[in-house]
Formats: sequence, C-alpha cells, structure tokens
Amino acid sequence: MNEGPIFMSIANYITILRLFSIPAIAYYYLVGQFDIALWLLVFAGFSDLLDGYLARRLGQRTKLGAILDPLADKS
Repeated sequence: MNEGPIFMSIANYITILRLFSIPAIAYYYLVGQFDIALWLLVFAGFSDLLDGYLARRLGQRTKLGAILDPLADKS
C-alpha cells in the first residue's frame, strides 16, 4: 500500500465526520426518530464509499486514514 505521511487529507476529514455521526445515529434511534437515524446511516454508508474513492483517486492514502477508516467501519 502506498501510504503518505500521517497528515490530514480530505478523505480523513470525511472519515472523522463519519465517526462523529455514530453517536447522533444512536441518539436518534433511541429517542424513536428512526427517519433521522436512517438518513444519518445512509450518509455514513455513502461517506465510506466517498472517502475510499477520494483517497485512492487523489493519492491521499495516509497512515492515519489506515487506522481511522476501519475504526469508523466497525463502529
């Protein structure tokens, strides 16, 4: 894997945004606002595709992204 230095890339920002959406999804699910929780979940799925595409397309693979992306996927 061709990894660059451990700095922030656009793909990393998207991954971090996905990580921050996890508590919001849980909150809206728990309070019974399933439509909002669903849309946030759809956003999370789309952002997973988008950050991977951008990292590869722009050559912005980073060590930080290699750690954060699997973490966000498992959450």
